[in-house]
Amino acid sequence: MFRGLDGWFARLKPLVNARYRNAKGFVTALQTLLCAALVITLLIRVRRPVSPWRALILLYVFVFWTAPIALAGSVSLYRSEALLLPAALLVPSLPRRAQVAFVVASVAVSVPMARLFFAGILV
Repeated sequence: MFRGLDGWFARLKPLVNARYRNAKGFVTALQTLLCAALVITLLIRVRRPVSPWRALILLYVFVFWTAPIALAGSVSLYRSEALLLPAALLVPSLPRRAQVAFVVASVAVSVPMARLFFAGILV
């Protein structure tokens, strides 16, 4: 049974419910939201025909985003989501402003995530 949506929404709880809010939960929820925006934007921007290079990138993004979500609470999403952020630059159909916005947002999220990682909280 696909439990992915339950797991995905559970990752976003710290953004809307103060009871689940801590430094780790909030930052990883922001990254999940950022990756969801990236994947949705990429899906909207897909145009046919798709070149083999673009198809490979989109397949990579889709698999690396959906596979951990399908496992629900069993794995940490932030590791696979960190691998998705370069896709903002690799998909040429995204407007330059969108690419810059995704890169700036991912850098902004990566700083607190790095702090949590080096503090031993996000391991």
